[in-house]
Amino acid sequence: MVQRPLAVLVQRLVPALLIAAAFLPADACAEKTPGRGQAERACPWVVRESREATASETAFQDPNPLLRHPENTSYVPGPKGVTAVVETDHEHFRRLFLEDSASPEAKELLFGASLPRWSPDAKWIACAVWKSPEKTDVLSIIDVATGRVFEPELDCRAGEYAWSPDGRSIAVIGDDSHGVALCVVQVPSGKSRLLTRLPIRSEYTNLSWSPDSRMIATTVTKELDHLAESTDLYAVDVDGGSCRLTETATVDESEPRWLDDGHLLYETQIAGNGAGWQVITLERRHLAE
Repeated sequence: MVQRPLAVLVQRLVPALLIAAAFLPADACAEKTPGRGQAERACPWVVRESREATASETAFQDPNPLLRHPENTSYVPGPKGVTAVVETDHEHFRRLFLEDSASPEAKELLFGASLPRWSPDAKWIACAVWKSPEKTDVLSIIDVATGRVFEPELDCRAGEYAWSPDGRSIAVIGDDSHGVALCVVQVPSGKSRLLTRLPIRSEYTNLSWSPDSRMIATTVTKELDHLAESTDLYAVDVDGGSCRLTETATVDESEPRWLDDGHLLYETQIAGNGAGWQVITLERRHLAE
């Protein structure tokens, strides 16, 4: 674990954690906004505390190479000596191959594919596919056993994505002319739902699923003006409801990673004063009241 300098200063600068309203989920990711007249769902969690992380605390997915973010996004090891490999040909097109340590020849899976991510059970590989200048980063899912490829019902470019620990869903950050959307795709049906949407000049990054596959932590960056940005943590319930976990003017929060279903590890950055690590404790509202 990274050393955490200035812990006392971080503790003093982290303000009261807020509870924010959520956007009502839409039926499909192609839908732009919640319907008018529909009630917004309240934040489903209560923040109990924010404290300095200890040196021994690590994210639950760190021991599992299929769950943690790959160190090299073009060379992603899978099970039993099999690796998803992205190569670029002489015309600068990407190709996705499956290399097996037991076989001398690699198997080509998909032309134009990049950023492969194995499902936790290693049955599927999600990737972003270039199809044309108008259709870039199209989320595609490959059945490893059969080679069959299907595209989920998404109406946006897949900028970042992450498998849920149970292997049944993929969280997707996509952008279009209306802003940035956070969606969930079901596997193998390919159906998608819009969870939340941000306006233009805002973005989601650092997707992180909770161990029970019910919550997604993410970093939200909003442009304050042409020279400044604000970065805070949000938690999104896949069944509806979104919470803003931090709201700080002097501290940027990022890299959320779950310790367990009720504790979220994240990094803090203070301009000119270095970095630290904190842990937020969350509790379901219906249990807390």
